[in-house]
Amino acid sequence: YYPNLEIEAKLGCYEFVGNAIKSFNFINEGFKLPEFQAYTSETKAFTYKFHPGLSPEKFYLIWASVDRESHDPKSEIEVLGCHTYDETHYKSEKRKAVIYSAGKPPREETIRKENKKHINIRRMGNDFRVTCCKEMPSEVDEENDVVKMTRQKFRTSYRFRFYRIDFTIAQCSYEKGKLT
Repeated sequence: YYPNLEIEAKLGCYEFVGNAIKSFNFINEGFKLPEFQAYTSETKAFTYKFHPGLSPEKFYLIWASVDRESHDPKSEIEVLGCHTYDETHYKSEKRKAVIYSAGKPPREETIRKENKKHINIRRMGNDFRVTCCKEMPSEVDEENDVVKMTRQKFRTSYRFRFYRIDFTIAQCSYEKGKLT
């Protein structure tokens, strides 16, 4: 009913900045992180950063389990296939992607994310972030907008009854020469 709605959950780990919130590292129970003002050297405010990603062992273990389950005739998991993305992210917060799928011509899409909201959950290093937003079709003025980052992604997707799980491997390169 809501084709532009994206609810995304990412697994990863939080890094806490500022002495007053570093104690969050030692809380053993899961909890929702409160919102903090962004940290600056002038305000000495507290904040946290989310680093998405799992160890390769955990990532492939989860992926193999979902894939194995998808081959069970009684499961309702549908394999949606593999796609490769060449993405360009702009300072205007728009993202242009060329998407390649086996046996199909490449297609392009440009989107902007609107009304982005986060729910951040801390669970002793097995943390996750849920993001809800609208992905709206858009256009980018490539001559006047500035490229912030390029990214190549390989993604395999599985559709469950009410949601989809994407297993994505990404390589980013930033304009200032950093590569992650």
